[in-house]
Amino acid sequence: MPYVSIKTFPQSEEACRRAAEKIHRLLMEEWGCEADWISVSVENIDPDAWDSRIVHGSMAADAPYMLIKDGEKLY
Repeated sequence: MPYVSIKTFPQSEEACRRAAEKIHRLLMEEWGCEADWISVSVENIDPDAWDSRIVHGSMAADAPYMLIKDGEKLY
């Protein structure tokens, strides 16, 4: 706990690592998590597959848990 899964248009490996490191540090600071409790994955998604895989797939399934969608706060 916690596990953060990021899906994004293609980013460089270095950019993915930097984002994962920042999220890792944020969770340690904000939630008081131990470093070895946190897992972060980053999956690059082809833009042509975004709507079918993410918008109509992952995002639709996660809709009840979504806190921010397309920049809009849902809380």
